[in-house]
Order: sequence, then C-alpha cells, then structure tokens
Amino acid sequence: MHKKMTEDKQIQINQEEDNSPNFFDLPSYFDYSNNMLVNSLLLEQNDNNESNEVTSAVPINNGNNGNCVIDINNGNNNRRKKKYRKYDPDCLRKRIKHLVLNYALEFINSKIDKEKNKIKKIRDNQIKNTKINFERKFLHKSLGIIFSTKISKKYTKIKDPEKFNKNKIDELKSLNEDLKNILNVKFIECLNHFICKKSNEKLQGMKTINQIKFKEEKDKLNIIYYANNYENNLRRAIPRNKAKSKRKRTKKN
Repeated sequence: MHKKMTEDKQIQINQEEDNSPNFFDLPSYFDYSNNMLVNSLLLEQNDNNESNEVTSAVPINNGNNGNCVIDINNGNNNRRKKKYRKYDPDCLRKRIKHLVLNYALEFINSKIDKEKNKIKKIRDNQIKNTKINFERKFLHKSLGIIFSTKISKKYTKIKDPEKFNKNKIDELKSLNEDLKNILNVKFIECLNHFICKKSNEKLQGMKTINQIKFKEEKDKLNIIYYANNYENNLRRAIPRNKAKSKRKRTKKN
C-alpha cells in the first residue's frame, strides 16, 4: 500500500516536470520551483520511513539567511543531514560561482585565437570563500579581476602561477577591445546573464544554464531559484560573529 502511494506521487512529480514552465517566465517558474522542490524532498523523506514533520521550511523570499528549500533536521541520521547539505545557502553559492566562472572562462577563451594566450583556470579560493562580507564584494568584482588571481596547481610547468593570468589579461585588454569589455563585466552581471535573468550583449555566445544538463532536475531548479535572488540574499544575510561562535564552541566543550 505504502509503495503504491509512493509510485503515484512519483508519477505526479514526473508529470509536473514534463509541464515545466519556460525559465524566462520567472514569477510562475518560482512558484513551480518551490512547490516541486518541497514535494520531492518530502517524498524522499517518506520513502525512507522517516517522520513527516518538516522542522524547517524557509522559502527564498524570507529572511533567515535565505535558505532556498528545506533543511530536514534529522538529529539521529547524520548521513541524511549531509545529503541535504547541498541545499544550504553556502553550498548553493559555491555551486553557482563554480558554474558561472567555468562557463565565463570557456567563453573568454573561445575569443582568443592562440592557445598560448588563453587564460588558465584559477584556484578555487574565491569559490570556497562563502563569508558574507567577501561575497558582497565579490558580486561587483570584474571577470578580469577574478581571473587575475593565482592559477590552478595542475599547471606545474608555469613558472609564475601568481601573475600568469594577470599578465595575459592586461595584454589582452590592451590589444582587443571586445575582450576588454567582456573582462570588465561584473560577476553579478555575468550571473544574471547565465541564468537568463538579464541578458548582457557583451556575453552573447556564452552558455547559459538552459544549455546545461544536470543529473537531477531539482538541482537545476534549486540553483536557478536561489541565483535569481542572489544579491538580495546576501544583503539580508547576517555575517557570522567569529568571537561569539568561538565562545559558544568553548562553552560546549
């Protein structure tokens, strides 16, 4: 009986996915996205014979650090808590930054003819840094500034990994007006173009999220849903108080 009910719910969700709205229709898309994500997570919860109680369901347009879907608080099951960690704001921002910078770099290098002049992948320090104050500044950094940092460790033959990209970018800006304009695009502008929220003519030809395949549709929906409120989420978020957190940890010990 329980199995049949689960299958019926799954069929219903699949039908909703087949009728998914166009990503450019943002208001209806957000309603659809929120409902589908909540339903799919509850279904997974029920399939594992867990409590039907959802302890925290915080929509993106609320406060509380802008959690975008559901945080299922399951104190006795660390594995399931870890599974849903990918829906936390910090993890969503990491994934969004990774996607945007990956396809921005691909687009920039497609404009460069000679292989030796192409920009290298950078280290992931900026992606992993999810401190609110850093994130707020990062939004308004240009692609040129972001990619001017130290390149990935995989380029073992590069003599000066700290300045390699910076030197290339300075040279490209002085020789190519088109590339200069692209490299001057701010991260938030690139993000909005990538999720089709606001098209940027300087980035025409760059892949958007609509052209990318995800293993799970709800992951794609979750990313788009959070990304469309990226700046507002950061504006509302309260930076962690390091001293206060340290006192709490000391008190627990």
